Amino acid sequence: ELKLRLLNGTHSLSCGAAVLAGIETVSDAVADPLFAGFIKKLIIDELSPAIPFHIDQEIILKFGLQVLDRFRNTAVSHYWLKICTDYTRKLRIRVVPVLLESFKLNLPIPAAISLGFAAYIVFMNSRLDQGIYWGKTAFAEYQLEDEFSGLMHTLWQETSVDMLASSVLSNIQLWNVNLNELPSFSQTVQTYLNLIKDHGIVAAISKSLS
Repeated sequence: ELKLRLLNGTHSLSCGAAVLAGIETVSDAVADPLFAGFIKKLIIDELSPAIPFHIDQEIILKFGLQVLDRFRNTAVSHYWLKICTDYTRKLRIRVVPVLLESFKLNLPIPAAISLGFAAYIVFMNSRLDQGIYWGKTAFAEYQLEDEFSGLMHTLWQETSVDMLASSVLSNIQLWNVNLNELPSFSQTVQTYLNLIKDHGIVAAISKSLS
């Protein structure tokens, strides 16, 4: 449970943002002070308090710090773009239960998790070329490897940008639940999505840490 939520969940919430920022590997991300702060906020402040399983909080925090140490290991070249494979399914399995638990516990709206979902939506914006969906950042073009690439392509094509968070988060096919029902969550995701589109991922990360 700890590995699924704190290690894998953090990977899934960070991968799109890292690719948008032009950061190639996990160790590169934690070497960057801003991105390291984002990852630490995810693990310690937002995921750890809402693990949907009874585990002593001291054990949770100890494991979380071990995850941070593991991420710093420069001997392992763990590429963010590879982590983005099956992005939707990973968020659904690893993160959505924690998100639901967070709201059940009436914790503050999780800023870093919200940014993680906003980065997912931006990452999944694509063009279709001979049956392949291609995303693009300021740094590179990449092939989407996700069973919902087509659905996300359609949502981007048919939805105004200022309604994208609501449209994506309410889609039961993606999450098996309507995440729009979480109070103010889609509005928060939309705020970060707008920030990414207008000012870039670095500005959005900075906002999530403020």
